[in-house]
Amino acid sequence: MVVIEDNFSCKYFILKINYKENNFLALLTKKSNLNPFAVKEFIESFFNNAVGFFDTLKFTTNSQEQINNFETITSVTASDNLNNVSALIDLYFVSSVTDLIDLNKNLLNQLEKKENFFFCYSDISHQSDEIKRMLGRFNYPIFNYSDRIWLAITSKVNISFIVPAYNCAETITETIDSIASSNLDKSDEIIIIDDASSDKTKDVINQLGNIIPQIKIYNHNKNKGGAAARNTAASYARNPLVFCLDSDNLLTPHSVNELKYSLMSSNADMAAFSTLQYFWGDKIETSRWVYPKDDVIFEDIIASHINPHSSGNYLYTHNSWLRCNGYPEFSRALDAWGFGLRQAAHGYKFKILEDHKYLHRYGTESYMVRESKKGGLSLIATEIIWPFLEKLDVNSANYVIENKDSWFDKLAVRPLLAKSLINPKFGKFFEA
Repeated sequence: MVVIEDNFSCKYFILKINYKENNFLALLTKKSNLNPFAVKEFIESFFNNAVGFFDTLKFTTNSQEQINNFETITSVTASDNLNNVSALIDLYFVSSVTDLIDLNKNLLNQLEKKENFFFCYSDISHQSDEIKRMLGRFNYPIFNYSDRIWLAITSKVNISFIVPAYNCAETITETIDSIASSNLDKSDEIIIIDDASSDKTKDVINQLGNIIPQIKIYNHNKNKGGAAARNTAASYARNPLVFCLDSDNLLTPHSVNELKYSLMSSNADMAAFSTLQYFWGDKIETSRWVYPKDDVIFEDIIASHINPHSSGNYLYTHNSWLRCNGYPEFSRALDAWGFGLRQAAHGYKFKILEDHKYLHRYGTESYMVRESKKGGLSLIATEIIWPFLEKLDVNSANYVIENKDSWFDKLAVRPLLAKSLINPKFGKFFEA
């Protein structure tokens, strides 16, 4: 039996195919033994005769004839492959990126709970790459059957929290607790890199590892800096999403799941809370950064320090880390800004989650504070932005070249402009 559920607000069909299951289909639906190659062989066999149905699929209220046609096509193939046992497969057909985003929003919770199968039909061939990019963010296996018909096997998406740690014995316990107490799923992980601390950091994180099973600890034999620690942590991450949290900062309760939902249900590769709230002592607020609600793009990053890339505490896909060559390890305190610039320059999309915040500790001898005291940040920023200089407006590019040792320090009064001439959006600073 085939049932088509119409949803004309976002124009997609949910087809529920109920057949008698054989060992082949049992293998296909059993999560622990899912074999993508077996799935591919089965689906190719099952849908070889259905291409004509997909090519004539129209989103109309009169679907009964299409249902009958599909049942006729599939019954021939089903008799060869599906015998005597029972199973249910949900098929989701979409015709555009927008439809897939809408489907994602409506079904995300369901897709998070079990293995599922996206059978996507695109009647606009140039959208196929964008649809595959959207699903490919999470390393879903994707199989092509034509330039317009393909399959993605979806599954629950988990997070690798990475925490670079250096001489943070007094703060890291509270940081880890802010993850583990309400923001950690049982299949998530926390990766801590001890960057050759000289205080009791190693003892503290080893104690935390004995209490929280999701913690994984790795050590640098010598101090390599924040970028190297973040890259080492990301290299060990086994999940498709990564959240970097500095060892003196705090998450608010139950906040990361909403951030994850915001990223997954959009076409974004990165997502951040809309507010960075500085605090000291017993969470006493000193000031805050507030980012515009619109997505953050390259033009925004080169125009202001006040953006989520500068803080470095946000959620991103592991794929974007790989393809941007990670955090620039020569960049000292600008490692987070440099990584964010690389992501934006490569076209990765950044989502802001409104009315949410994380807590950024003020007054400690943090990595940024220590490195800023050494000076020379503009020269480092020049090295970071140099590969993307052609993206700048001619006047801005010349300004950077002529002021290599000062332009970054003066960014608040002399923003850079991109060649696109898109007006940048500026975050705002507020005193408590």
